[in-house]
Amino acid sequence: MVSKIFLLRTVVWLAMAVAASLIIYIFFCVDDKTWAAQAASTARNAGYLINLFAFVLILSSGQFRLFGLNIFFLLLMLVCAVFGLIDAFPGTGGRYGNQWADISAGIGLLNYLAMSLILHEQWTIAFTVLGGAFPAVTLGTYVALTSPLEREFADIDPESTCMYRIEQPDVGGIKFDRIYSFSELNLGFFIGEHSPRVAKIKGDDAYLWRYAAREFSRPFRGSSLPSDLFSELVRNCTIHPGKI
Repeated sequence: MVSKIFLLRTVVWLAMAVAASLIIYIFFCVDDKTWAAQAASTARNAGYLINLFAFVLILSSGQFRLFGLNIFFLLLMLVCAVFGLIDAFPGTGGRYGNQWADISAGIGLLNYLAMSLILHEQWTIAFTVLGGAFPAVTLGTYVALTSPLEREFADIDPESTCMYRIEQPDVGGIKFDRIYSFSELNLGFFIGEHSPRVAKIKGDDAYLWRYAAREFSRPFRGSSLPSDLFSELVRNCTIHPGKI
C-alpha cells in the first residue's frame, strides 16, 4: 500500500515540476525584451513556488539541515527582486527588471536540481514528474495562449477588418502578410519573442496582439516594432479591403 508520505512527496514534486517546466518554457521563448515583462514575472514567481514547496519536502523528509540551504536560495531570489526593482526605474536600462526576474527564476531551477540530488532517495520521483510535466505544460500553455486568438480570427469580418502576420527576420527588414485564418500563422508549440506578431486593422485603428495578455491593444513604444509600420498597414488595408 502506498504511504501517505510518498503521496505527499509525489504531489509536492509534481507542483515543483510544473513550476520548473514553466520556467524552462519561458526561457526557451523569451529574450528579456520590455514587452515580455509579464512572462519574466511569471518565471520569477514560479521560482518562488519551487522554493516554497522545497520547504514542505524538507519537513516531510526530516532533513532539517537543508533549511539553511533553502533559505539561502530564497535570499538570493529576494536580492534579485531588489535589483530588479531598482532596474525598473526609468533611465536604468531597457529591460525594466526582466533580466533580474530571469536570474531569480534560474535560481529556482537550481533549487529544484539541488533538492532532487541531495534528497537522493527522491530523485527518481523528481525527474520522472519533470519529464511528464514539461510536455503537459507546453501543450497547456499553447492552448491557453492561442485559443483567444483563434476565436478572434473566427469572429472577424474580412470586409471591414484586416489581420496581418508580422515577422522580424534576423537579416533584412520587417515583413508582413495579410492572413485570413489562424492556421496561416504557423505558430508552433513554443510561443514567444520569436513568434510572428499579429496586427488587426479596423478602419483607421491599429491593434497589436499581446500573447501574454491574450488580447489586442494599441501598439506601444516597447513593442520593438516601428511606429510607421502601423500606418503602412492601415494604408494597405484601405487599398485592399475584403479578401484578395
